[in-house]
Amino acid sequence: MSDISCRVFEFFETGAAHYGYTLEQLVDGIDIELEVLQEPSNRVPWPVWSQICERFEVLAGGPECSLEWGRTIIDLDDASTPTRAIGGALVNTDLVYVAVARWLGPYFFRSHEWRVERLQPGHIILEINMPEPVSPAWWRMAEGSFIAIPLAFGGKPAQVNARIDGGFGRFEIRREASTTLWARTIARIRAAFAAPALLEELAVLQADLRSALVEANESQREMHRALSAVPEPVALIKGGKAIWRNDAWIRSLGPEIPPQVTLAVGAGADIGGDEPFEVHLQNDSIYEVVPPVEISYEGVPAAMVMLRDVTQARSAGERLRVADRLASLGTLAASIGHEINNPLQVALGSLDLAERDLDGAADDAELRSNLESATDGIRRAAAITSDLLSFGREDATSDVLQMANMVDTALRLAGNELRHIGSIRVTIDPQLPTVRGNAGRLIQVIVNLLINAAQAMRECPDREHCIEIEGIPYGRQVRLQIRDTGPGVPPELLRRIREPFFSTKGQGGSGLGLAVCESIMKDHGGSIEISNLADGGAQFELRLPMSACHLELAPAPPVDGMALEPSKRILLVDDEPMIATLIQAQLAPCDVVACQNEASAMEAIKGNGHFDAVLLDVMLLEGSGLDVARRLPAELQERVIFMTGGVFEGEMLAELSDRPNPVLPKPFTQGKLLEVLGEVTG
Repeated sequence: MSDISCRVFEFFETGAAHYGYTLEQLVDGIDIELEVLQEPSNRVPWPVWSQICERFEVLAGGPECSLEWGRTIIDLDDASTPTRAIGGALVNTDLVYVAVARWLGPYFFRSHEWRVERLQPGHIILEINMPEPVSPAWWRMAEGSFIAIPLAFGGKPAQVNARIDGGFGRFEIRREASTTLWARTIARIRAAFAAPALLEELAVLQADLRSALVEANESQREMHRALSAVPEPVALIKGGKAIWRNDAWIRSLGPEIPPQVTLAVGAGADIGGDEPFEVHLQNDSIYEVVPPVEISYEGVPAAMVMLRDVTQARSAGERLRVADRLASLGTLAASIGHEINNPLQVALGSLDLAERDLDGAADDAELRSNLESATDGIRRAAAITSDLLSFGREDATSDVLQMANMVDTALRLAGNELRHIGSIRVTIDPQLPTVRGNAGRLIQVIVNLLINAAQAMRECPDREHCIEIEGIPYGRQVRLQIRDTGPGVPPELLRRIREPFFSTKGQGGSGLGLAVCESIMKDHGGSIEISNLADGGAQFELRLPMSACHLELAPAPPVDGMALEPSKRILLVDDEPMIATLIQAQLAPCDVVACQNEASAMEAIKGNGHFDAVLLDVMLLEGSGLDVARRLPAELQERVIFMTGGVFEGEMLAELSDRPNPVLPKPFTQGKLLEVLGEVTG
């Protein structure tokens, strides 16, 4: 939503006195405090200004009053000081309209688009594009102001043809050519030579010139005062050198004109051009250069240049693009994880059955070893998939977490990057208190720091390298220290390394990693501390508050697995036929009724009454396991076990979290399946 500078409210304050009503009447019924409007440094939403304009017009007496007031404010000494000051220095009144469109308009109405085109002397097109609905009263005030601008400089009112279409206004402005001091001087000289009183006329001319010089000096002082109040950096450039700059310029860029700005103004910005352009300075800041305006300064042409600091805006835009890519990556990881877990379930379950078939048979050591290797490989693949699902998950869930588990997961995720850098030593106190947070996001922090450490150590190939990871309790905090044997962080960069988009990796780095990590830690009430080690290398220390329930987690008592008996009846709902066949084999000789969707499951319940347990896959081609669960009879609700190979968001995640039923992640072994069935069947 666009916002407007409260400096504009001065016009309405003067208008209230002019038309005889109070400011309280002006804001009556509008959702804004009068004190907010009276503070010039404030900015308020455009819809509020739109209401104020409408209210002003009603209190003043109608549409003609808005047009009249637009003309009147140009002649008010206080209100028109910026316009008069800039206009007094410009070559002609046409450039006043240019200055209004490029400077004053965007300053007061920041997010409105202003465009000006000078067709020929005295003929100007000025267009304004508003991002939101616009009060017709505001358009009338603007039209009145454009009519009156020449009056402020001794000219006649302009003729304005206004075309308004919702939030777009087009003003065609025509004015008579100004009678400049030079034109008046020439006319007087000609008249003097044609008249007998030559000396008298020359004396009058001399007095006029002296008066004009005083006015020009005062106009220049007014211009300096006006430009000094502008919050953006402004400078006057002549011959590639600064002849004046405001305080904002000196604070932001120092007393000199950066060479990039001088070159850009001289080579890339035609005076009177319409498009702003950007310059990148050596301190990594980015400034947008407003197209310069030509003025007359001390009798010679000069360029008035204003800069806008857009560094944060560009950084925010880049962060949004990166966040969008990360969100897409998370979604892709969740989708791939779900698709991979189903075939992993079939493979792992089949190996379980093969090992079971070997029991009691002639022992083939080589075959058993091969089966164990295959099983271990599938379990490792399943662990990686599980890590990806957790890593890609961007929900706001908060769990009690053990630091050791998160470090193990991070080491697996970063394994490829860490494989050839040296040794890794992990020392985590078994009694280390738990922390509370989002596992995926905290693992992301640890992975990022491990990869940074590995990349830093590659810069020192002649050393023997080691990454040390140590978890320690400290007061009411849990601290995780990650130390490397790389070159360390240059002392002058210890502060800047945290800034978004600052990277020590040149073009190879986005400069986002550590900034994102710090943001995640702040979201968890923690911090990252960075220091250099005495023997070389760097230490990154994660500090997190321990969870409120950091008591040692006692291991759950073992649960007897469900006995495999023909009398046990299980309802299975899964749309993968291979998984259904596998589970039937794992649970043999139990009676397992397999269904592929909600309709067939309801049919099975109607015709087959009693079931000891219900296995529901959460994600089905038609509906979901939750849809089936909601329709189950009350006596089966507590016997439900949800199976899942994916990660969930929103309402589905909330409902799964609220239900007391166990959730069995795929892929699972026969032993795990029987264990969970044992919990449900008692």
